[in-house]
Amino acid sequence: MDQAIYFEQNVCECQNVLFYDVSEETLMERCLVRAANAAVQRDDDNAETLRNRLNAFKEMSKPVVDLYKKFGKVRHIDASESIAKVYEATRKAVLPQVSFMIGPSKAGKSTLAASLAQRTNQTVVNFSAFSNERNLAAKSDEDKVKELIKYLVEQPAARVLIEEFP
Repeated sequence: MDQAIYFEQNVCECQNVLFYDVSEETLMERCLVRAANAAVQRDDDNAETLRNRLNAFKEMSKPVVDLYKKFGKVRHIDASESIAKVYEATRKAVLPQVSFMIGPSKAGKSTLAASLAQRTNQTVVNFSAFSNERNLAAKSDEDKVKELIKYLVEQPAARVLIEEFP
């Protein structure tokens, strides 16, 4: 297989890339505190070595991150915050992106949704079928939407296309 085609397929199949933004000063401080508190001291846990590691990381990761940005796959997370806030931002970043296919009956939405989802690595959820499968017909619209949200939170797909949504 041609390398360019293989690479493009892998980029398109990638769900999301999480990129934790944090200043070099904060990273240095955290690493030096970790090194100082480590049970086993390492000779290479010093400011100079850490700066070299950070520079190598930047040089190696920037081109990759820039490429995935072009495909809208990078989710930036402010890692200078507390652990709880970084966790919450990470959780939100991995929740699915949801699009809706709307239009009049018999307009070809299902065919278009299937084609679009295949080309853009999305999962199609037909809301009518979803409601029927879960016996939600007698439920209120609010309850149906709550069930859909619960499903989307648990859904492994990062990108979901919903059709026949009321």
